[in-house]
Amino acid sequence: RRIVELGGVLTGSVEGHIVQASLPVAIVDDVERLARVEIMPAEGRAYILARESAEFPWRIAAPSLAPFSGSVVAAAAESLTRVEPIDVQTAPAIQGAPRARIRATTFDGVIIDAEILPVGEAFWLKLVARPETPEQEAAALEVNNRSSAWAYGLRADELEQLAPPLSALTAGQ
Repeated sequence: RRIVELGGVLTGSVEGHIVQASLPVAIVDDVERLARVEIMPAEGRAYILARESAEFPWRIAAPSLAPFSGSVVAAAAESLTRVEPIDVQTAPAIQGAPRARIRATTFDGVIIDAEILPVGEAFWLKLVARPETPEQEAAALEVNNRSSAWAYGLRADELEQLAPPLSALTAGQ
């Protein structure tokens, strides 16, 4: 297996398959499509970030807290759109209990489930999309065709960026 980065694209061969992944990985091609993000971090309680439309700011929708919003909340909600893998493996090659989970829902009804798995000292991201309604099957399939066959190796700091504990979003507010 050999993966190299050339001009913002990971390119290489994994178990005989040619892999090309743009950096950042285009899990959701437009951050404006995201409506709701459920985060189950490695530490602390799960929480939900949501917004009424792309024009509205992200807020902590659950648990019921003061209406926190701002750049820290937006960065957490949108982090899944900016994944920059440092390695790629076939998804079945990465196994184990998830350290954190993310469920992102788009305004048009595509649900993207992500798991962050520890393997040795590294963390890997695996994804699968499903439609909320039959009309969204093609959109979910498009995400799966790009992403679900692969596990993406993450930088050491990306676990906290993708699934920060709720306390990181509410600190100092």
